[in-house]
Amino acid sequence: MKKISIIAILIVSALSVQAQRFEWAKGYTVSEDGYEIVGGVTDSVGNLFILGVCDASSIWEGQYITPSINKQNKSLYAQVLIAKISSEGEMEWKKLIFSNRTGAIPYDIKKLGDTAFAVMVQFVKPQLGYCYYLDTFLIGASNFPEYPIPTVTSNGNYTALITFDFSGNVIEQHFLQVSFIDSTGNDYLSSGGNILTEPLCNPAFDIDRHGNIYIGRLTDWDYLSEIDLEGKDGIGLKFWVDNRCAGEIYFNDEYRPDWVPQIMKFSPHFDTLLASRYVVQKSGRDYISYWTPNIKVDTSGSLYFLYPALSMRGGDSSNVIIIDSVADIIVRHSSKSITNSYLVKFDSLLSPRWAISLDDSIWYGEQTIMRKSFHDIDFDYDSNLLFLSASVGRNSYLDTVTNSSMFTYRGTPLPLRNDACVLSFYNNDDEPVLHSCGIVPSVSSLGSTGYSKYDLLCKDNRVFFQSSYCSTVRFPRQTIRFNNKYNDGLALTVFDYSGRVIDGIDYGIESRARNYPGPIVLHDSVLYLCNLLNTSAQFGDISFPVYGETNVIAKYVDTAFMHLYVRPSHGISTVTAVTPRVFPVPASDRLHFDCPAGVVPTAVAAISLSGWRMPLTSTASTADISCLAPGVYILEITTAKEKYYTKFVKQ
Repeated sequence: MKKISIIAILIVSALSVQAQRFEWAKGYTVSEDGYEIVGGVTDSVGNLFILGVCDASSIWEGQYITPSINKQNKSLYAQVLIAKISSEGEMEWKKLIFSNRTGAIPYDIKKLGDTAFAVMVQFVKPQLGYCYYLDTFLIGASNFPEYPIPTVTSNGNYTALITFDFSGNVIEQHFLQVSFIDSTGNDYLSSGGNILTEPLCNPAFDIDRHGNIYIGRLTDWDYLSEIDLEGKDGIGLKFWVDNRCAGEIYFNDEYRPDWVPQIMKFSPHFDTLLASRYVVQKSGRDYISYWTPNIKVDTSGSLYFLYPALSMRGGDSSNVIIIDSVADIIVRHSSKSITNSYLVKFDSLLSPRWAISLDDSIWYGEQTIMRKSFHDIDFDYDSNLLFLSASVGRNSYLDTVTNSSMFTYRGTPLPLRNDACVLSFYNNDDEPVLHSCGIVPSVSSLGSTGYSKYDLLCKDNRVFFQSSYCSTVRFPRQTIRFNNKYNDGLALTVFDYSGRVIDGIDYGIESRARNYPGPIVLHDSVLYLCNLLNTSAQFGDISFPVYGETNVIAKYVDTAFMHLYVRPSHGISTVTAVTPRVFPVPASDRLHFDCPAGVVPTAVAAISLSGWRMPLTSTASTADISCLAPGVYILEITTAKEKYYTKFVKQ
């Protein structure tokens, strides 16, 4: 009997080891820094679909990604790559877009239900040379599908939103441009007499459950340099979709920075422009940096607009950014010279609800040495929490570094110095309330913060967050120390919803070369970790050699990701695979549950996500939860043989 027990323990241990592992790491080379994977989605069986940048020299598994026509024309411009990577790490199909002019730019990718995904890209009109468009080589515009505006313009660029099924077939595609009009609706013409148009500058998009399309972008006023505005009485914009006008908007003559963030809402298939709004209307003498916004729509149709880097150098003494003058939403700062970010929530009609920003209190002469950047957002609807990845770090204009910075959120001090972090907020309509702040546990991350793109995902009391770090990083199972504070490592940090670090995986990088954290894609118990590396990495037992810049995708499996995480200090690591059914959802006073057949409860308790435990008065199938505060809990059902756990929501 003792021998059988020992064997059983060894088997369980072996299964536990296999529950957390890297299965493979694959990648493709690129010729320049910044040619990165911008996002990914998965289908129902875990195949990965990526949107990224490659070039003529890019190689995957020893084979060139681009067709020979590109190398024959010796074009080294950036190329949009849309590809399917199987769950075993094979590139099953790819689509490319590039031209011989300025290449192509990938911006965003979103999953649409269970059957399709959409991408937003920008490229050059084929009539200005050649264009390789989704497996078709085009010279001139005669064979180009649904060519948008037949007038030759000065820039030759336009934006496309393309929907694919998971086999790579195009389901729908739309070509977008913007032209300028005066107050009477007449087109402004370029110096050559053509309609002056622009693509959607640095766009991002999302689509709600009704099919409405939301786009965030920057209005590039540089295009107005070709228009003689003297004596004109206002400017409007006309939005073109597939050779037709989907809508027009006008704006007043308040002072506007060089780059003006703007959001738009279109009906399904871009039939009509339903609403549009400038996110920042006025900012004194300050200006907006040239960065791509991030937008997401939640299940209720609310829109979240994240601008990752708002420059305020040279600002006036008031140091305010007016997000919306009508709603009186203003972002204030204590310093005249900072780089900051903001997140704004809008309702489905694009009326603003609130804005989030961080403040600081450190000066270096007339300049601050710190900058704050927001990077990504995600939602947990059960707990009504919004998660925001952020970083603070040194100003690239000053090489002086301090560790004595104090950052605040609406007067609440945050334990941030030079760190990457995850902030969570109760997602109220009137004012978001700070819930937690989780910091990547590194002594210093000075060479890593700032404008790096840090993606995050949340699920079942876990927040997954890739970031770079320097000096020393401490995870529950390991400590990594570097000899040089400017060495630039990459790691995955896993937080619980209270901001506590519960796990971390280091990628074994030690180099002064810059390595960029990229997207995280979660499917059941699998994480796909995408990064742009300049140095060889170690993913568990898998060594991945890097020579120059390489986009690396690593598949990490952890079966615990399929269950809700509960703090192990109470003897619970995850919810078991067998879980009772609970109803109603959410529940107010009494919770009903169905135990497995033949199981009789001996005790019932509620456990908060932070580990606090409360015994409940119960029967064989109900529990009294009237004593609990609203929130998300674990229901613990104790029987004569074992315990069962499941999640419930107290209203």
